[in-house]
Amino acid sequence: MDLDSGGVMSRKDFEEALSRAVAGEHLADTGTDPLDVVLRDVANSGPGSDARDDAIEVARLVFAQLDPATDDGIRWSKPACPSCGTEMNAEILSTSHGLKGSQRCPHCDLVLLIPDLFTT
Repeated sequence: MDLDSGGVMSRKDFEEALSRAVAGEHLADTGTDPLDVVLRDVANSGPGSDARDDAIEVARLVFAQLDPATDDGIRWSKPACPSCGTEMNAEILSTSHGLKGSQRCPHCDLVLLIPDLFTT
């Protein structure tokens, strides 16, 4: 459930943790500081209060920002290979001039170096 280490807290797990916080049950750490903080805020707010309603709304907003399944309208697809159209993978290559960013096609093995924007 640790989002920072690549794991994902599912919506079901989040809803269960939120329900436990509302019920005042002992909360286990999710492994993600923002979620831990907002779930504790829910648990520490008074039952039926405006503060609890606000804390629940904030918890849902924080989860929505961290949830990789949330569609925020940002296109995440990789660039298409100019040769065959397959999505290319980003990789780091060791060259005679040091490490360089590149894009490699997993289908036809075409490699494109990404220009270094900080060179003059």
